[in-house]
Amino acid sequence: MENQNLKPKIKASMIVEIAGSPQEHINYALNLMSEQFCKDMPEVKILSKKVTQSEKMPQAEHVFSGFCEFEVEVPDIAVLFVICKDYLPSSVEIYEPDQIFIHREHMTEMFNDFAARLHDYDAMAKTLTLQKRFLLEEMQKYITEKNIAAGKPREDAEKEASEFIKNISSQLGL
Repeated sequence: MENQNLKPKIKASMIVEIAGSPQEHINYALNLMSEQFCKDMPEVKILSKKVTQSEKMPQAEHVFSGFCEFEVEVPDIAVLFVICKDYLPSSVEIYEPDQIFIHREHMTEMFNDFAARLHDYDAMAKTLTLQKRFLLEEMQKYITEKNIAAGKPREDAEKEASEFIKNISSQLGL
């Protein structure tokens, strides 16, 4: 059996990004993330942390993005993997040690956890895409019917509703 004390600790840096709106909420979430990061994981040693407050994202009018950078020391790759699974960093760099060895059983467990998380996110993304499509279609029908009720010809009402939906979709980045 391996002696845990002989295994070198793993040191890594990671970036966790938070995006959304309003800006004050994102800054609050960044500060909270900085305070709460891995608090429930006593085996994780935070070597350093840095918060970069949110800024407006150029590609989305009402969306702000900021990030936290963490340097951590963990006892093994499985713990680092749990951090990645729980916090979904946009970047991870392992800088110590140069080589990492892991048992097949641990790697299998990590991949199964990762696959389950990806499966859940894929299901959520598909559900949200369908809900978004349904809401836009219903909104377009509603606007069309309101315009017809206001006396506009059907063709004009449909065109106006379609343009409105395209405009709102564009503004929301959909």
